[in-house]
Amino acid sequence: MKQVNVGLLGYGVVGKGIADILEANHQLIAQRTGVDIRVTKALVKDLDEVQEKPPHIEITVDPYAIFDDSSIDIVVEVMGGYEPARTFSIEAMKRGKHVVTANKACIAAHYCDLLAAAQENGVSYLFEGSVAGGIPIVRAIRDSLTANNVRSISGIINGTANYILSKMTDEKISFYEALAQAQKLGYAEVDPTFDIEGIDASHKIFILALLSWGVELDFNAIYTEGISNISPIDIELARELNNKIKLLAIAKECDGDIDIRVHPTMVGEDHPLYSVDGVFNAVYLEGDYLGPAMFYGQGAGRYPTGSAVVSDIIEIARDMACDIAGKRIQPFGYHTLRKARIVSIEEIHSAFYIRFTVKDTVGVLRDISRILSEHGISIASAIQKERGIQADDSVPFVIITHEARGYDILLSIREIERLDFCTEPPVMIRVED
Repeated sequence: MKQVNVGLLGYGVVGKGIADILEANHQLIAQRTGVDIRVTKALVKDLDEVQEKPPHIEITVDPYAIFDDSSIDIVVEVMGGYEPARTFSIEAMKRGKHVVTANKACIAAHYCDLLAAAQENGVSYLFEGSVAGGIPIVRAIRDSLTANNVRSISGIINGTANYILSKMTDEKISFYEALAQAQKLGYAEVDPTFDIEGIDASHKIFILALLSWGVELDFNAIYTEGISNISPIDIELARELNNKIKLLAIAKECDGDIDIRVHPTMVGEDHPLYSVDGVFNAVYLEGDYLGPAMFYGQGAGRYPTGSAVVSDIIEIARDMACDIAGKRIQPFGYHTLRKARIVSIEEIHSAFYIRFTVKDTVGVLRDISRILSEHGISIASAIQKERGIQADDSVPFVIITHEARGYDILLSIREIERLDFCTEPPVMIRVED
């Protein structure tokens, strides 16, 4: 039986999860693959911080102890961050080692360098664990949907943000109270910026767009809006409209251009992502021949992410046993990526939820309707709440528009908020059907 040795760059939550899975299910994996896969070395920052030192894994602080070890076939990068993750991955590939990663930030920032290094050195570079934890969405798009044109992708792909919004909805608490709960339970980092401001979800939808359309995109051009400004008032009004607010990552192909964005979105009861709550993730996509498909599961954590990483290790190990490792045609090659324009958020058409905080006076609906009409926007429904919700005598006045262009909505809102009856800046949330 062929033996394949693995070196881990990082021995934290995910690194330990990978080692645990390969150890606990070692016999099962060997029976199913015909390959003996073992973790032999792991890189850490500080030896004194390693609480558990498995006897069969050599712990080191020297990355070159892994890079220059000819017995190691696969290097797994689970350090996180941009550097030295990028440099270490390339160094490993230069030495003929296959690389597996779960580091979505590094891929989004340096994918051209990483893909080029894999091609130039004839090795595999796989990243199933980089998107949606244990959900096999990368392999599904890369392999199972190869014969399909993916039309659109919508995903709840950050469990922290989804947990916070679910708590705000279910318990009627503020954003900061829900965030504190998430941090106490370990669902949110001490610095939760990447999660709550949508950056993590942007990294992930960027990778799914790369896989789906083979496009070269500017990550910094992705419209990214987080959830820190979502208020209990909007959560409650969404409930009254039979909607929920979710942080969605969306990508669509539009005549060669790419509509890709992350922002809070209202979804109705008939939307497939409406019932995805807590820390769970889900990706809903449509293929031209497949039609709609939904992928649901745990989007983060030691074992869900570890399971995804191990699936990549096994794929490479099987290829090694057949002497084809690094020889497969990549799902998108460095030289075959096409440049594509990201559609501006202001060009995108959708329905909109807009909440105005206004003085309870005559003419509010008339004036708002007039301005919207002048910009070609029609109202699908409107709700005016009674006094008592706001601290003063102002009242929330909510409209849901029919589908409209974002640019026209923004122009209308800027004009309306200058009217005398508006007492606070309006709130706008896109609506997906």
